[in-house]
This record gives sequence, structure tokens and C-alpha cells, in this order.
Amino acid sequence: MGVVRDKLDYLSGTKRLLREAINAVLADRGDPLLTESDPFESYPSALYAGSPPPSADSLTGSAADKLLRLNETKSRLREAINAELGIGLTESDPFRFYGESIWTPRALFLQGEQGALYLPEPENLFQDAAGTTPVTADGDPVGLMLDKSGNGNHVSQSVAASRPIYRTDGTLHWLEFDGVDDYLQVPNSESSFIWLHDGSGGGSAVAVEFLSDDEFQPVLQQTSSATADTGFQATRLDRAAQSEDNGYRISAYSGSTTGVTQINANVSDLIGLTPHVMRHDLISQGTSDDFQYWQNGMLKNSQQALNLSSSAASYPLTLMATGNNTFLTHGKLYGAVLRQGGMRAEIGAAVDSYLATKAGITL
Repeated sequence: MGVVRDKLDYLSGTKRLLREAINAVLADRGDPLLTESDPFESYPSALYAGSPPPSADSLTGSAADKLLRLNETKSRLREAINAELGIGLTESDPFRFYGESIWTPRALFLQGEQGALYLPEPENLFQDAAGTTPVTADGDPVGLMLDKSGNGNHVSQSVAASRPIYRTDGTLHWLEFDGVDDYLQVPNSESSFIWLHDGSGGGSAVAVEFLSDDEFQPVLQQTSSATADTGFQATRLDRAAQSEDNGYRISAYSGSTTGVTQINANVSDLIGLTPHVMRHDLISQGTSDDFQYWQNGMLKNSQQALNLSSSAASYPLTLMATGNNTFLTHGKLYGAVLRQGGMRAEIGAAVDSYLATKAGITL
């Protein structure tokens, strides 16, 4: 019975992932979105107009009939994905890959979820903070990166000397921060991302690559890293004396020297100078996995969340520097996702996989 239930849960999760992926495409087209009550056999025709509509009660009848109709729906869905998006799925590809192949983080925000989506590609970048001069070529400075979640949490830099550089090899795209004075920030966002640290439910994921081994390398930061601050931080530390050099520390600060919930990378999970995906998820439920740290799609550490605060952060959300710009990171940013409500289970796996492709790695 447990095996059957596991398979049904797997199928349900795959269906949800597919629905979210297709809805992201439909939203871009301005078409009506699929709902949970829509029959699965209607998914192909919703995505691709050339797919025949489902027949009435096509998944009723004997178990054999249902399996036959399910297989037909899978085939039609594969044809619809290939015809509409040119993905190139084959009959041998696992069914779960159908959703992952067309999924984008846009699906995370279709129901009005708060958060941000940062993709350092030219169509999302401007050379100036006002957004008047587009980024068009490798080597252009970046003064503004648009938030593609629809929440308007754009990151910017008004000081020309402190702007990262757009880089591309023709396939991958990233922002390069010099570790001296480069950083991006969401202005006046101290109250916009409270859910990253208050335990109500929130998560972040970043595809990043460090270019040097420095003592303190912030990736996402709402604090100065002083324990009296309030906010969230994800930082790579070089703490060789504690046998935790070059590992992440994920922290939720609550405004007092004793009110810090932290997860440190295990010694076996240290990060070198290679591209990787880091993800955190925090929701206070009084359990040992409230606060989670994921690395390249694998859960590396978790703990119960204590001493959390619902107050505004001490600083605006900052990329690749502390909130007060005391510590700055020398590295590459390939993309970032922040979402109220968190990113666990199928959502987290899809985000990890998506960001991995942006960094040119395979999980």
C-alpha cells in the first residue's frame, strides 16, 4: 500500500509541476491559466492549439483503460511541449522531466506570491540605475537588474564605480563583482523581505561562483553581520581555525546578541571556487527541519528555528555585500530566486535544477 501511495504522490507532484510550468507559458501569452480542478487530459490542448481536446470521461473505465488513456495523454503532452517550445522530448525521457524541461521560476509567482527573480541576461539589465541605457555587450556595467517576478524588487547601484560587470561566454550569462566596491541593492527594502527571517515561510536560492578565498563573502544580506542586527544572511566564510573554511553560514538575526538562528556547512560540504547552487528555506513549525540549507540539490543541514523576529531588517536586501558594504564578494552571480512561502519539495528541486542550468552545471 505504501508503494502505491508513493507512486500516487509522485504522480500528483508531477501533475502540479506540469501545471505550474504550463501556466507560466500561458501567462506570458495572456491565456487563461489551468486550475487544480482541470482534468489532466486537458493539459496538452491548453498548451498547444494543435493538440486535440480531451474526450469526455477519457480517464474513466477499467484500470487498463485508465492506463491506456494516461499513456495517450503523456504522448500528446510530449508532442505539445515539443511543438510549442521546441524542447525535444523523446519517448524514453522520464515523465517527471516533462515539467522540469519547461518549468521557469515565473511559475512561483503566478498567484501573487511576494519575492524576487533575478536573471542577469541583457533584456533584464541596464547600465544606469535609472534604466535608460540597456546592457548590450560583454563588459558593460550594470546599474539596474530588473526583478522578473512581477513584484518590482529591482536591484540597483547609483554609484558608477560600484557597479558589477555583465559577462557572457555566448551561452551563459553572469554578473561579475570585483570584491572591492561592487554590489547591488533593493532600495528601501528593509520591510519587504521580513519573511526571509521571521519564520512565517520564506526561502532563497542563488547560483554563484566565488573567484577568491576571502574571509567573509556575502551572497544575500540584510545585515552587517553584527549579531545585534535584524535580518537574513547567506555568507561563505573562511574559518580555517574552526575547520569550517570556505563553507556557508545561513543566519536569521533577531536583533539581539543571543537571538541568532544559524546553520553552518559541514566540513564535508565546503565550497571551492566552482559554480554551485545554494538554497535556504525557513518556516517555524517547532521541528528539527524548520531551517534548511541545500547545496547543489542536496539537503546538507537543518535545525529547529528559535529566537526569530518579525521586525524589519537592519539594512536593505543586498547582493554580494553586507548591508553596510563593509564586506564585499569577488565572484559571479548567475541568478537568484527569493520567494515568500518557501521552496521545498518539488518546488525546491525545480528551482535548483533551473539555476544549475544558468550556472552551466549538472546536479
